[in-house]
Amino acid sequence: MQKFIPIALMAILIVGCKGGDTTASTGGGESTTGGAMSADKSITLKMAPKQGEKYSYVMTSSGAASTEMGMTMTAEKVEADKITLVTTFDSMKMNGTDAPAAVMDAMKKMKVITEMDSSGKSLSTKIEGAPAGTPTPDASSTTYPTTPIKVGDTWEGTVKMSGTEMKTKYKLAKIETVGGMEVAVLESTTEGMPAGASQDGPTVTSVEIATGMPVSMMTKMKMKGADGKETVSTTEMKRK
Repeated sequence: MQKFIPIALMAILIVGCKGGDTTASTGGGESTTGGAMSADKSITLKMAPKQGEKYSYVMTSSGAASTEMGMTMTAEKVEADKITLVTTFDSMKMNGTDAPAAVMDAMKKMKVITEMDSSGKSLSTKIEGAPAGTPTPDASSTTYPTTPIKVGDTWEGTVKMSGTEMKTKYKLAKIETVGGMEVAVLESTTEGMPAGASQDGPTVTSVEIATGMPVSMMTKMKMKGADGKETVSTTEMKRK
């Protein structure tokens, strides 16, 4: 079962574990077309889900093997400046086949409990019901600035993964309306990833402006194996 745990934790890191210090800087606003809104519009990104709200996602990963995972995040408690998110796992497939029953039963018992402030800074993360030796996630994929931003603005964040500190650069690429939902589209690049990993182009994350919760994400990663061969994997996440 251990080989399934890193996949689950990767999903948590992408969707629910925000944190790190940020420094925002303004850039020239870029014109937008199609369904995008005016580049002059300023927005403030922050975590603001309503208590009790549930957000369900499907995450797929393709590369040496394909994986499909269903997960749900619940805003279990929302206080003045502290949000408690609980992540649970609903389903998993490997190469189109359902995960073994014993593995899925164990996954469904897992809970990842993350406390963060309204800016998305992680205050604590713990895992309940995980097998002994399962590492606690210590990284984030999206960090929000504390000042208003508009299209073209950039900021930086410092995050950790597997004990390695990394610098991530973010850009507000556009603001658009999707299915009646106002969405901020962010592009991010991360330097100094552990284990020889690197990005193959920027990670693109769409965030619901009203709640700060992700709507979709796509990232490509390059990794060199012990034999020196490079593999590329694509991970996508979409809200149901």
